[in-house]
Amino acid sequence: KSAKLLPTMALSVWWLRREMSAAKWIAAAFLVTSAAFMALGDSSVDLNFHPLGLFFSALNLSLAALQGNLQEKILQHHGAEVDETLLFVNGLGVFVVLAITAAKGELGPSIQYFAASPQALLLLLVRSVTFYAGAFASTALTKEYSTSAATAVG
Repeated sequence: KSAKLLPTMALSVWWLRREMSAAKWIAAAFLVTSAAFMALGDSSVDLNFHPLGLFFSALNLSLAALQGNLQEKILQHHGAEVDETLLFVNGLGVFVVLAITAAKGELGPSIQYFAASPQALLLLLVRSVTFYAGAFASTALTKEYSTSAATAVG
């Protein structure tokens, strides 16, 4: 997850025209390097390591960098508030996930499962509340500072 910082910073410089000092680039490189060494250590002891995982990790990092920069553009360049941004992003996300779940034939079984499992529904509610709190904090950091700052912290 820490490796997301470099593509996020690069996209911020290229797309948002943000200036980054050499000290920020060096600090980010050290952070990412330490994460890479930890991943290399895991790969030497984890029997489930597969190089294709690196491809999916790189794809995830690239999309996450784009997401953070889009969010910064919405918040800082268009004057949107944190609550407004979270409402619309997650509100639209509900429809996207609902359509995908229905298309895959998983909507009915999901509803049946949660109707029969109140404890699972409660856990999902707790997860949603804690996710919202984390997303709010990260989005507020993005609005006040930058997506690079929010990525470095989170």
